[in-house]
Amino acid sequence: MFLDEAARLDAKSIDTLFEICDRLEIQLIIAAPENIRPEKGTTYKLVRKVFQNHEHMHVVGLRSFASGLPVSGSAVV
Repeated sequence: MFLDEAARLDAKSIDTLFEICDRLEIQLIIAAPENIRPEKGTTYKLVRKVFQNHEHMHVVGLRSFASGLPVSGSAVV
């Protein structure tokens, strides 16, 4: 399931979406202008950087503590 403009929803609504996706065993992908910190799952932030006239896109991931998996990681795309 894909959700755009997720920043318009309150925390309870986002939690409801996570519960629905968990029950249906589907992945929820959220697009928002700011970082949403759910209780479960991983959030990714795209950071655009310009270095020596080259543009780079960094993908930074933050995994919640509730998931029981490693806490953070990052990659360069």
